[in-house]
Amino acid sequence: MIKAIIIDDENASCLFLKKLIAKYCPEIEIVGIANTNQEAVALIDEVHPHLIFLDVQLLKENEISFFNKSNLPPFEIIITSPKKELAVLSYTVEAVDYLLKPIKKEPLFRAMIKYDTKNKSNLITQQLLQLQKDYNNHTEKNVLIAIKQSSAFIMLNSKEIIYLEADGNQTKVFIKSTNLPLIADEGIGDFVKRLPIGQFHKIHKSLVIRLKYIKKYGDKGEYVMMINDKILTVANLERQTFLTLFRKK
Repeated sequence: MIKAIIIDDENASCLFLKKLIAKYCPEIEIVGIANTNQEAVALIDEVHPHLIFLDVQLLKENEISFFNKSNLPPFEIIITSPKKELAVLSYTVEAVDYLLKPIKKEPLFRAMIKYDTKNKSNLITQQLLQLQKDYNNHTEKNVLIAIKQSSAFIMLNSKEIIYLEADGNQTKVFIKSTNLPLIADEGIGDFVKRLPIGQFHKIHKSLVIRLKYIKKYGDKGEYVMMINDKILTVANLERQTFLTLFRKK
């Protein structure tokens, strides 16, 4: 768990960011909020945070004493700013990243990836390393998957599956032996639970692919081409993971 605090003189901004983090970044625990630099020094000394979300207006003040207190525990900083031109001040404190207000989930995710790159111990890095390990060490398993279609079931070898695509409450199953997908009468989330661990990965909320069947990958991480020549879009939040994964091959 990443312990974090928010330093901002606007309570509304603090509460908004706290709710955003709680919803989209469960690996972060907000352990305190400070509205002044004086409060921040006391809070840092008390809770020893790993990460600080610091409003740029407070960064501009002359009384940023907690940057100069050598007895405080080490921490990383992410700057929050209402204007992009003010965000350049983040470089003065070697901040991990800056977030423009109103803060949105995508920039928050990117900032946390940067934090994780700098700090190799948190959950995101562990998941990335596990994905790399799964890809490099995966073993072929002859797993039979029962695909429900109306009142009948079709038994399919998991090795046949190239990728899955969500279609409402159903799942399209694209396989090696035919260009037409099989239609499973269950959601993609339930289907994925029955797949062999380490052989498949979600690249989008509606797409799950078999890693071994990737034929080509965009240099910016924006797409994958599968062995059936289908080009699939990789979600923005998954691109860094897959770029890292394949560059380590």
